[in-house]
Amino acid sequence: MKIKPIYKKKAIYNSRDRSIFHQFLKEEGLSRIDTSIHLDISPPTLDKYLENPYLFNVNQLDIISDITNVDIPFLLDLIFQHKEVNNFNNKRNNIS
Repeated sequence: MKIKPIYKKKAIYNSRDRSIFHQFLKEEGLSRIDTSIHLDISPPTLDKYLENPYLFNVNQLDIISDITNVDIPFLLDLIFQHKEVNNFNNKRNNIS
């Protein structure tokens, strides 16, 4: 089943990137409100999930993959890249 975004026009979404996964969703044109409606969670909860993408469950990732027309392993790669970037930043901050 294909899930289409509620809004036909891509939203202008200018905010800081909370994660690589968040950056991908912004590039796909998904707004915060639109994504939270599709995932059946509140926008503040979505913000928390975007800070830490490990909180997304498999059903939510499946919905996102249907909306963005990408496969789930690609989304998982984005989530694991988030962990690698955070580990690198934490090590760099501890050395300084």
